[in-house]
Amino acid sequence: MKTEEKNNALSKEVTISHSERFTNAVIKEFSSNNGEVTLTAFQKKLCQNYFIKIDQTLKDAEKKRMAKTEQYRDTLALTWENVNMSKLAVDVIAYSSVELDPTQPNHINMIPYKNTANNKYDMGFVIGYRGMELKAKKYGLETPTDVVVELVYSKDIFKQ
Repeated sequence: MKTEEKNNALSKEVTISHSERFTNAVIKEFSSNNGEVTLTAFQKKLCQNYFIKIDQTLKDAEKKRMAKTEQYRDTLALTWENVNMSKLAVDVIAYSSVELDPTQPNHINMIPYKNTANNKYDMGFVIGYRGMELKAKKYGLETPTDVVVELVYSKDIFKQ
């Protein structure tokens, strides 16, 4: 009977996806540094989306790093082992609470950069124009009634 229970426990561990493990790690890392946190189901889904996007970003950046010649290549690989998880956990919790979804176009983008102080990669989060619009509509003191997004050229002249 005990071996059957162990097999069931192992099968449950195996069925947890990488994104769910990332979400659990983010919650654990955030809680250990900043106190207990509870996430809604939507925030947990957003954390999984952050994992997907960050994983894709790391893989793309690693390909670019490996494409460089040995002379110009950074020695630190762009992998999950070299990511500053404590900073990432705080940022993921903060941006998921604002409901910015990295899988949606122009909501938020992640850019890895090397932090030489701890020899790890930090993720820079850049909010896109749709993310700014979302924040303005949901959290602005004076919420806008209409938002117009246009392409701006260097020779454009604006009137108030």
